[in-house]
Amino acid sequence: MLRNKKNTFFITTILLLVISNCSFFDFVPPGINIISPEDGEQCYGKVVLRAEVKDQCLDRTELYINGDKRLEYTKSDIFDEIILGEGTDCTIKLKAFDKRGNWKEEEVRVELLAFRPPNTPSAPSGPTSGYADSTYSFSAGTTDPDGDNVAYQFDWGDGNLSSWSSYVSSGSSVSMSHSWSSAGTYSVKVKAKDSDGAESDWSSGSTISFIATPEAGTVTDIDGNEYQTVKIGDQWWMAENLKVTHYRNGDEIDGCWAYNDNESNVGTYGRLYSWYSATDSRGIAPEGWHVPSDGEWQTLVNYLSGSSVAGGKMKETGTTHWNSPNTGATNESGFSALPGGYRDSYGVYSNMGNFAYFWSSTEDTDASLLAWFRFLRNDVSDVYRNSYFSYYVKGYGFSVRCVRD
Repeated sequence: MLRNKKNTFFITTILLLVISNCSFFDFVPPGINIISPEDGEQCYGKVVLRAEVKDQCLDRTELYINGDKRLEYTKSDIFDEIILGEGTDCTIKLKAFDKRGNWKEEEVRVELLAFRPPNTPSAPSGPTSGYADSTYSFSAGTTDPDGDNVAYQFDWGDGNLSSWSSYVSSGSSVSMSHSWSSAGTYSVKVKAKDSDGAESDWSSGSTISFIATPEAGTVTDIDGNEYQTVKIGDQWWMAENLKVTHYRNGDEIDGCWAYNDNESNVGTYGRLYSWYSATDSRGIAPEGWHVPSDGEWQTLVNYLSGSSVAGGKMKETGTTHWNSPNTGATNESGFSALPGGYRDSYGVYSNMGNFAYFWSSTEDTDASLLAWFRFLRNDVSDVYRNSYFSYYVKGYGFSVRCVRD
């Protein structure tokens, strides 16, 4: 194509010239067959004229547009693309001459319409929440009514537009990434452009909300294990499960386990501890930290807007460690809860991938064998408070997260 500006139209013409032996006594005019377009056809943006001209003594063929001669071709030429101004109707005529002066013409009338743009894309697909200053990707796709290749441009909702993507085939999708510098809620839109330059309308928006990246740090236990920490509200929490095997005085902890007694699980999920070990006066937490009370857990839950949504804000996203569907997981708190499962008082391990259990340091005053804990599940966004698992719950192995003094 030579041009794709609005209000211009193309005719691509292909002339097939068939010549055999030329006879001096040939009085039959050339044969012309316009294969496409058909007479009365509506053509969007461009017309491809395909014609077959036959004569033993073909001399030339002339192309007329609305009565005006545009081009003249010798027997060996192939028609070029013709640029036309926009019009309601267009008459295309071919007139062929042989060397004896015989001639014949054929014409078709077409209606020239503006280039049809791609169909408006649906709202882009992408995350619904995240952290400011982090990069996130959105994807989109649509079809073009003429089957043209399509490029895409995203409006990120923060005053920035993406560059146009590379062209892809009609029906294919593209993915582009962006980083939002400020916390807030944004509407991401997309539009499409075909290879003729015709653009669709903007799509409806997909909403994404960002919070400021949590303040983070580290802390190291007596065994030399370093943990990521995160500030949530006014509290500093470990962002990893405890792994330590010694109390702060150096004594070995009796009542801590690797899930399924497999040490390879400790690096990701930490260890499981009995309530007795977690609350031993020798101190299981790093210096300056402690196992949270039931009230401190509730402070965290309240800050995250309550038990019905706090679990989702605490859970690590995705299904690398949590089993599907990991409902509501955004980890917008930075807590990064992992489903370490539990060990019962008989030494049976259960629920890794589905549940995360965390001890509090607080006993249930109504039952001396019970203590309060929190747990999260893969299939809901809630965080649950409980003290009863069995009458021997204090001997169960749960994960431990520490909070700073």
